[in-house]
Amino acid sequence: MRKKLLIYLVLAALALTACGGDEKQTVTGKSESGYNPGVDDQPFWSDTAGAVLTEYGYYFMIDEILYLYDPQSRQITPVCGRTDCAHGQTDECNASFSDFIDCLNYYNGYLYMIKQEMSGEVWLYRTAPDGSERKKLCRLGLLDDDEGGFSFMNAVHRGYFYYAIVDSQKVPVYRTMSAYRISLEDGKYEKEEIFQREGTDPFIIGFDAYNDTVLFGSSVAGGNSDETVTRYSFYDTASGTVTDIVEGQDTDTGILFARDDNIYYAKERDVFRYSIKDGSCEKIKEKFFGEELPFVSFDGENMYCTQMFSGEITVFDPMDFSEKKTIRVGEKWDLLFGDSRFLFAIDSENSLLQVYDKTKGDSWESVRYGFEEE
Repeated sequence: MRKKLLIYLVLAALALTACGGDEKQTVTGKSESGYNPGVDDQPFWSDTAGAVLTEYGYYFMIDEILYLYDPQSRQITPVCGRTDCAHGQTDECNASFSDFIDCLNYYNGYLYMIKQEMSGEVWLYRTAPDGSERKKLCRLGLLDDDEGGFSFMNAVHRGYFYYAIVDSQKVPVYRTMSAYRISLEDGKYEKEEIFQREGTDPFIIGFDAYNDTVLFGSSVAGGNSDETVTRYSFYDTASGTVTDIVEGQDTDTGILFARDDNIYYAKERDVFRYSIKDGSCEKIKEKFFGEELPFVSFDGENMYCTQMFSGEITVFDPMDFSEKKTIRVGEKWDLLFGDSRFLFAIDSENSLLQVYDKTKGDSWESVRYGFEEE
């Protein structure tokens, strides 16, 4: 997940495999009940990544420009193909998404993203994969102290858009945080509340989905001004109920990944396995982590962990948590993680997309992004 306000949460019970060729990319899943290409959430990305996998390739939002990476040609290009366009110099360019937030979702042939208007209003948009056919769908909230706050953590999963907002102040810093979902199928785009939490400075810790389960975290400030208490829960889309999984300090408690109807999480350096089916929980690894959790991603086969500015990713076997290898990473890169085939990172200083092919060895390939000068 996006990472989320210093909470290192990325969930995935899915492994996506991209295959090149002259035809569209195919996406294959490995989850127990079956991954639905173009329909299910993609929680293996980092929570701040403006990235999504589609049958056309990998889309990235970089500096308000929408790019498509083709794994066959190993090239990244802006999506605008118009010959009459001053690419990147005007909002009329299909690849230009000024004031859009760097988060992408894909569902049923369309890209979904959010935009902050000049008024402070935040809206949900839909666009075709080539950047055309942009449609303003519904108002999500307002970035204003009088009305409340808006969380940019969101997800699209099986026909619904999930997001959260914080209401206006009742008393100083005491607010209500509510999570909602909006149907993308009925054309009404009406919000349905699925969760609510009150407290001092509440905020959401993103959304990640696995089959019929949508996982998220919510935090409030504790009695100590430097203390934040985080609770991780899941929403059952079939029953419409919310179940709490674990609660703890934000620095040492977090979800690691989901697999085979089990949720793996860390608390106070230990690793636990929680059963979605019966709610049972058991400790499976003691003192595995340090004092603070790393950034974590799971691609269905391996767990990837890194600390900020550490310059490396450690790869673990999710069955016994044994260390498999270490991957070097540029310390100034923005690591996006990725699916079962690639890891991605943005080297913004040099305008490079860094690509690590998991099937071909231990080296990164640099691909320059931007518009070609004419």
